[in-house]
Amino acid sequence: MHRQAASASGIATPQSTVWWSRLAGVVAGLAGLAIADLASWLFAPTGSAVTAVGQLIINLLPASLVNFGKDTLGTADKPVLLGIITVFVLIISGLAGQLEHRRKLGGAVVFAVLAVLGMVGVAARAQGSLRAYLPTVVGLLLGYLILRALITRLRRWRPRRAAADPSDTDRTAAFARRDFLQLTIAVGAAATVGAIVGRALASAANAVADARSKIRLPGAAKPAPAVPAGAELSVNGLSPYVTPNQDFYRIDTALQVPVIDPDTWSLRIVGMVENPIEISYADLTALPLVEHLTTLTCVSNEVGGSLIGNALWLGYPVRELLARAKPLPGADMVLSRSEDNFTAGTPLEALTDPDRLAMLAVGMNGQPLPIEHG
Repeated sequence: MHRQAASASGIATPQSTVWWSRLAGVVAGLAGLAIADLASWLFAPTGSAVTAVGQLIINLLPASLVNFGKDTLGTADKPVLLGIITVFVLIISGLAGQLEHRRKLGGAVVFAVLAVLGMVGVAARAQGSLRAYLPTVVGLLLGYLILRALITRLRRWRPRRAAADPSDTDRTAAFARRDFLQLTIAVGAAATVGAIVGRALASAANAVADARSKIRLPGAAKPAPAVPAGAELSVNGLSPYVTPNQDFYRIDTALQVPVIDPDTWSLRIVGMVENPIEISYADLTALPLVEHLTTLTCVSNEVGGSLIGNALWLGYPVRELLARAKPLPGADMVLSRSEDNFTAGTPLEALTDPDRLAMLAVGMNGQPLPIEHG
């Protein structure tokens, strides 16, 4: 005899069907997590909801409990916490599958709650960046659409109402069963691979974000003058004199923001120079740094456009680095190459002009360079 569970419509649902609906929810939840982590890697290194919620939990727990976890689990404390959060999400996703099978959009409510919880965690560490919320929204939205597709096939396989012709029901159920199982297996396999890859990529990005959060910038050997009185006009619709980091424009063609560990970063000055040099991040921040309020604008910014910002930058003058490298006669430009192979050529004269104060920046408005602007 098959056990049955009552549905919202009052029609009994076989217990085995309930478990199939829960499996559909787990698969959809896993797919949503995988998509969210991959989207985090692409668009917002600090936007991994699982990691953000884990960090929020750590911040809210009593220090004694956090220390107990470290003493008991050692370096496995964070992976264990992230694993617990993931299992919790998958269990709740299974419940979403059961609710979706009972009533259309029933699972949407559960996925929406998970999205809100994820965004709360992201809000605690994303410093107001709207881009950081995108992975959570995209992941759970697509996860729910996958759930809808799975539950639709499950209903065709195991309808709650018996058909008038049992032979038609058997034929339809056979095709629907195969359709449901094939999609479930395909999505489950893809989600598992995607979750592993996405978690690895997101973990690397979050490791860099964590390393950045631990940076303590040195004071400037030559501070910038104070902002003149009256410079802040406080006019409605007019941006502030100093643009906040989260509002500073960003224009590039990179799908993935480069995430660079400051412990492994280095700068090489080679080519037509007498003394090729290479300095690390620690070497750079140990130099006498200067502050300067500098306005940057995109070449494509229109008059009155938003692609412009003014920030207090902390860094080391490029002319001083070039003086150490000693460019050879005939050298007239510097070719800069970024981690993601973006290149830019700058006249040597502009970089060595003391009135222009070209600098290699390490700080922006009193904070280490944001990943999006580093």
